[in-house]
Amino acid sequence: MTSSASSRPGCTLRERSHCSMVIMVSIEPVIAIAVVLPLLAVVVATRLVTGRIRENRATFRRASAAVTSLLGEMFGAIVAVKSAQAGSGILERLARSNESRRRAGLRDELLTRLLGTFNRATMDMSVGIVLLLAVPAMHGGDFTVGELALFVTYVGRLVWLPVYGGRLLAKQRQAAVAVERMAALLPQTSPTTLVAHRPIGVPESPAPIERLEKRAMECLTVSGLTATHPNSGRGIHDVSLVLERGTFTVVTGPAGAGKTTLLRAILGLLPAHAGMLSWNGVAVDDAAEFLVPPRSAFVPQVPRLFSESLRDNLTLGVHDPTELTQATRTAVLDQDIAAMPDGLDTEVGARGVRLSGGQAQRAAIARALVPLSELLVLDDVSSALDVETERRLWDQLQARVDQTLLVVSNRPATIARADQVVRLDHGWVQPRSLVLHAAADGDAA
Repeated sequence: MTSSASSRPGCTLRERSHCSMVIMVSIEPVIAIAVVLPLLAVVVATRLVTGRIRENRATFRRASAAVTSLLGEMFGAIVAVKSAQAGSGILERLARSNESRRRAGLRDELLTRLLGTFNRATMDMSVGIVLLLAVPAMHGGDFTVGELALFVTYVGRLVWLPVYGGRLLAKQRQAAVAVERMAALLPQTSPTTLVAHRPIGVPESPAPIERLEKRAMECLTVSGLTATHPNSGRGIHDVSLVLERGTFTVVTGPAGAGKTTLLRAILGLLPAHAGMLSWNGVAVDDAAEFLVPPRSAFVPQVPRLFSESLRDNLTLGVHDPTELTQATRTAVLDQDIAAMPDGLDTEVGARGVRLSGGQAQRAAIARALVPLSELLVLDDVSSALDVETERRLWDQLQARVDQTLLVVSNRPATIARADQVVRLDHGWVQPRSLVLHAAADGDAA
């Protein structure tokens, strides 16, 4: 009866362990207490090492990040490495970083395995203690074979609770490191939100991807925009400007003036502390969600390409040969594609390593042009282009009369084309920086 009571349907593992302990104490208190002592050792050992487990996992993740970061920098600067004949030095550094990662991973895995081995050995020790103490009790007739079988069965159940709990606690400490790293990448999302329970099943018929309504842009107004980086405190302050449809606006200024920060803040990629945006006179509540294709397209300073074919990099799932052909022509990439052995099906390699710097920049521009977005935001995308290619690129982009351009550049030839110039210095718009090109020509005369 007691055995069935401790294993009735619906009992949790904790309830069964409590029932087992009560039954064992009622049968033979001394043996029951002897069984509990190894269990306490499991609990204490688990609590002592979980902090170290978390530290080891964090060290291993940092070492892994250092290796992957170095690999990315190697592929991104392959020309510089070849020019400086620094291949052997880079490989030696990679070997050292990988060795540090291997050692950190070994320490992480070793401590976790040692804890599991100690817990399982303690479970076996508890069974052995029961057998040792049961022998004299059975000789004296105070302990029966049935009670011995009951004790051995319950010992396994009792020990399993702290063993399983210790395993879960160790995994929780390791998972906490991953959650903290994800939370750092998503500063607006709390760790609690990241691990909140939600259904993980995939519906049988996934809903089709909803295409955003393409609302023609007449004007984008930025009012009093302020945004700073959380670590350095540097950023932009009280920036206001108006982008009219079909105009060419250039943001210029010295290094560290806040040019890229301004673009990222307008697009919602950097949280704004003050200010507002309006699209055609209607306030934009979430710029990061609103200013996406086909409303806006962004090409960062460093182009990011996938290790796929050039066609896949340009289309990203959009299969319209007319748009693709026009985009490559506008980005002055058509002649380069014609010279490639496989044309658009040419594999670009890891992060586009098989393309030159100028080809990678123009490929990123072509990718941004495929969705026919109203606003095209370009962050110093002509830095790797020669003078003639750059001239043709701006000629082609400005030929799209309905295309609104917001560009970061310090090149005089590009600034001379602008309808509007925004000059930044230490995050502040400089006096008389919002100058219409026609007015500037008049002043120069």
